[in-house]
Amino acid sequence: MTEDYHCESLKDYEEALETMAKGKGLKSKKELSESQVKELCRNQDTAEEYDFTGLEWMPLRKNGMDPDPEFDLESLMLYPSGGDGKDPEDKRPAVLMYPGEKPMPIKKGSSGMDIKKLLKLYGINYRGTSRLHNDNNNKFKGLLKKVRSKWSLRAGDTEKGTC
Repeated sequence: MTEDYHCESLKDYEEALETMAKGKGLKSKKELSESQVKELCRNQDTAEEYDFTGLEWMPLRKNGMDPDPEFDLESLMLYPSGGDGKDPEDKRPAVLMYPGEKPMPIKKGSSGMDIKKLLKLYGINYRGTSRLHNDNNNKFKGLLKKVRSKWSLRAGDTEKGTC
């Protein structure tokens, strides 16, 4: 896990520290050791135990996929990330950055390593079927319309005068 992962930028970080301190019988989060705080941000089991969203930012546990021998800095799966950060106005500090505190650029397409991984997952002869949601042969035809018909499509609450 990179040192450029800033879990302290996540909005529930302080709350998770408080929960962790209480769970360990401490009076406040200030009594947590540096290693305990690091564990919250680096260990999936610990993050899960204290209901910390940092869990979603950690690499997946080995689940049948071998990790790539080389880290792909150009992967489409790496993108600028202030999501779930403390400041909702998109001036949020990045949660994950490139080494050396370099911000991640927005990618324009898949990298060569992304494509190789997809070919490994699905093979070169994979032929899936794709249908538009309104195609007569699509078993989900009409589902989107049915779901949307149950939603309120008003822009605001006109009773309270907020639009």
